[in-house]
Order: sequence, then C-alpha cells, then structure tokens
Amino acid sequence: MTFAYAGSVANAAYSNALTLLADVLEPLGHRMLLFSTWGQDTIRNLRLNRSHITVKPPAKPGSLVTDLRDQADVLFVPMSFEPGDALHVQTSFPSKLTDYTAAGLPLLIRGPRNCSPIKWATDNPGVAEIAVDLNMDSLKQAIENLTRDPQHLWSMGNAALLAGNKYFSHTAAEKAFAPVLRVQ
Repeated sequence: MTFAYAGSVANAAYSNALTLLADVLEPLGHRMLLFSTWGQDTIRNLRLNRSHITVKPPAKPGSLVTDLRDQADVLFVPMSFEPGDALHVQTSFPSKLTDYTAAGLPLLIRGPRNCSPIKWATDNPGVAEIAVDLNMDSLKQAIENLTRDPQHLWSMGNAALLAGNKYFSHTAAEKAFAPVLRVQ
C-alpha cells in the first residue's frame, strides 16, 4: 500500500513524524509518497532517500485530489507532540483535511490525544485510524489496522468523504458563513 503526505512541514517535529512513518512502513513492505518542495539534501538528512519512498513536487493547483486518488491508498496527517507546539495542535485545524477528505481515502492521523484532528476523528467515527502515542508501536498498530481488511479501508475512505462533505463542502461553508456575511 502507498501512504501519502502532501503539504508543508511546520518544524522538525513534523519532519520527524514523516521519518518515523517511513521507518514503520519499510519492514512492512509498504510505500510512502511525499509531495514536497524539499531538496535532495533535506531528503537525505531526514533519511527519506530510500527505495520505498517517492518524493514528488507539490501537485499543480486543482489536481491534488486527483493525484492522491490515483497514487495513494492512505493519507497521513501528522501532528506535533512537542510541548512548545501544544497550543497550536489543540487550536489549529489542518487545512489539508479538506483536500484529504475530498479524495475519499482513509486517513492515518498521528498526534496527541487532545490535538484538533484527533478530536475531529473521534467525533466522526470511522474516518481515520489514529495513533496517539509517541512510540513506534502505536503507529505500527494503526497501519496494521488499515492494511488488514480491504472492506475496512473502503469504509474508512467513504466515511472520510462523507465527513468532508458535511464539514468542508461549499454548501457547508455557505451555510455557516452566509448569515454572518449578509449585509443588513
């Protein structure tokens, strides 16, 4: 299976999460796809220059969802466990979930139990496998849960798509913001 990450990397905690994912996927025989602006030096320094990892430039505007559907099986959402990032991960919601859920693929979210994407996944059962511990075993268990049953994988992708439509669609945004933006 191919696990993908698309987006910027805020700090070392996020790049370390990508390296940890690569470390767990490699012995399990899975692949990793990164859409990134990183140069070869950064890729090498993060130990992401391995045969099971493909690094591509960011998707062209308007094509990310299609690229993810065509090239990935699971989408990765890492969040920082660093104490200095606690407020950020609790209050900031990753915009990548808009595109990720539109792709209709299962999500793998790794972060502290109180981070916003874990809370969202908990409030929307079935959209994601979650790993809430720093250790490799938690991430490995989530990956094994994802790869065990194709029907479970399909069900999670469908749940993510439905949740994305519920919260992130044009209709949902219009319903939430139009009353506030109307001029009296």
